[in-house]
Amino acid sequence: MIVEYLQDLFTSMRASGSDHFAVGVNYGNRFIPEDWMANSKESIYGTKYGAKVVQPAGVARVSLCDVEDDRMLTYLDEKIQEDDFKRMKEFGVEVVRVPTGYWNWVDLGQDVAPNATAPVQQRYKNL
Repeated sequence: MIVEYLQDLFTSMRASGSDHFAVGVNYGNRFIPEDWMANSKESIYGTKYGAKVVQPAGVARVSLCDVEDDRMLTYLDEKIQEDDFKRMKEFGVEVVRVPTGYWNWVDLGQDVAPNATAPVQQRYKNL
């Protein structure tokens, strides 16, 4: 887990005598599960959160575009823990990078894939 890694890292940096050794960490891809996680049963794409997400025909790889239900909310509730942030603060972390997808910040509208086939348009709407 990220917290154990940070604890080891910060302990070794403190031992080296550095006064201001780190100011921030990246909270990772917890907010944007990537396609390389698709083969794990524990992933958002596997069967833990519902039916396995199927890669559409003609698409290079499965993505969050292919998640059509509300499993992302369950996934986030399970993966994002308040204790992670409390412990990071205890270790001296001042800034936490929380990566999110662009679709969290812009309105994609109804027709974001002009001249695209229906399945591609549906993938965008799923976001």
